Parts: sequence; C-alpha cells; structure tokens
Amino acid sequence: MSSAAPTLPAPTLRNSTEKLALEDLGYTLFGHGSFPSADRDGRPLSGASSILPPYARTDSALPPPEYVYTSKGEPVTLAMYMFKFGPFCPLFWIIGAFIYFMPLHAPRMASSAGSWLPDKTDAEKQVHLELLRKTELKWAKRCAYASVCLFSAIGLAIGLAVWASHRRP
Repeated sequence: MSSAAPTLPAPTLRNSTEKLALEDLGYTLFGHGSFPSADRDGRPLSGASSILPPYARTDSALPPPEYVYTSKGEPVTLAMYMFKFGPFCPLFWIIGAFIYFMPLHAPRMASSAGSWLPDKTDAEKQVHLELLRKTELKWAKRCAYASVCLFSAIGLAIGLAVWASHRRP
C-alpha cells in the first residue's frame, strides 16, 4: 500500500514581467554575471524597474535602534572554568570543589574607581549576586563530583594493581 504524493499543477507564466523575474532569478542564483539590464539579444529590458519594489524613503530623521545586551544564559564564573579545564589539570577540579565552601561577596571597589554595577539598584545587585552564587555552587558541585570520580578511578586502579600483584604465587 503506497500513498502517492498529490501532484501539483505545473507553474505557468502569466505575463512577460513574471518571465523576466524568473530569468533575473536565474542570473542571480547561477552567477551568469551581474543583474542583466538587457536581454540576450541586446534589447533593453522593459519593465525591469517594476520587478523590484522601490526602497522606502523616510524623510524624518529617526534615531537608530538601541541595542541592549541581555544575557539569556548563566553568568561565567571561576568554578565553571575550573570544571571545564579540569580534564587538562585535575587539580582544577579540586580547587573548584573548594569554591563550594567559600562565601561570595560583592567586590569592594575604591571610591575613585566607582562602585560595582553602578547602573543597578541595590535590589538588582542582590538578585545578580544570588544568581552568581547559584551558578558558582552548581559548577563547584560538578567539580566535586568530578574529583570524587577521579579519585575513585585512581583508587580502584591502585587497588586492582595491588590485588593483582598479591594474587600471583
């Protein structure tokens, strides 16, 4: 039992402008030079300006849109880097696990250098600090789990080596 896809009617060209648009599309897609201003026989294209819509003109001076950086992910933390670089140096996992026991405080800055996050209110700063701490704890736990797995694997390997060496007569 096979179900055949419904057949669609073949596209037909209704007027010369549509044919011209399809030919221009072929030039654009297949790279036969620049946008043609004349047909293959050298005659100027009639209706070439009606193919593309005119650009919208604005006489009023509108200001450009403002782009504001908003982070949709979690903030980058030291524990995150410790976890990611831990396979290259397992000592990073151990250091990252100790971050779990360290408190996180807002940075103290000199009065001449300004304050930490000067454009935010105290409540926004507290929310940001809580998000940082939550992220730090998540990555610190991962560092601790990776350290435990590493030490377990090393301990298992040493235990098997000792067992295998004592087993021989």
